[in-house]
Amino acid sequence: MDFLNKKDWEKLYNFLLVVGSKNSLDNYIDSVIKEMDKIIPYYAANFFTYSDKNIASNKLKYINISNKTIWEYENYYHALDDIKEKTFNQKHSIKSTDIMDYKKWENTEFFNDFLNYNNLYYSCGVDIHYQDKLLGTIGLFRESTDPDFVLKDLYILNILKDQMANQMYKLKTIEKLKLQQKEDNINLKLEISEKAYELTNREIEIIDHLLTGKNNKQLADDLYISINTVKKHLHNIFKKTEVNNRTELISLIYQK
Repeated sequence: MDFLNKKDWEKLYNFLLVVGSKNSLDNYIDSVIKEMDKIIPYYAANFFTYSDKNIASNKLKYINISNKTIWEYENYYHALDDIKEKTFNQKHSIKSTDIMDYKKWENTEFFNDFLNYNNLYYSCGVDIHYQDKLLGTIGLFRESTDPDFVLKDLYILNILKDQMANQMYKLKTIEKLKLQQKEDNINLKLEISEKAYELTNREIEIIDHLLTGKNNKQLADDLYISINTVKKHLHNIFKKTEVNNRTELISLIYQK
């Protein structure tokens, strides 16, 4: 059964046209949750992305959900979330009223003190898979005064999930290739610098960590050496490369 009319299909086409023009994963996800409101109206929305081991990454995008609400969920309410086990890593779109008994659920701390308190009364969402690999989850929310999500909304999410999966996989692959190219380029620059300034393996290791923006304490912790030892290495590196500080050193390395 097709729940969509001609106007609905036009909205879907425009959605795919707009979000498909984004050339980075962050911009793509931002665009998806902003444009989604035009085809499935919502009060609030979030978008999780996942690592290669199906673990939620720190890339959480959200609309009309406060930073305070996110913090409270991550630090307390996450442990009380009795819906996450029923919705995690599913093949099809889901809405909360299909899987939760609201008469019972409305009496729980998680629902009353967190969801309903933050106007997240109704919810629906879909997991995005590429060849059985979980890439992301988009969640949409409505207030108690709004109508519940309907089969048409779930139908739309099911249509879009494969399109979103292909685009996310493509953008993630491009980002991985760019990161690998950047790492290869840095390694080459370090190799050239090692020979040009007669740097030791430890000094190259120090510089490698330095290029990521780490301070002395972080360098010491990562390399299991004291801060004084880090300072001594930096002094020797500055002397060999004839620079006065970290900024000049980093600039010198990148010029190679």
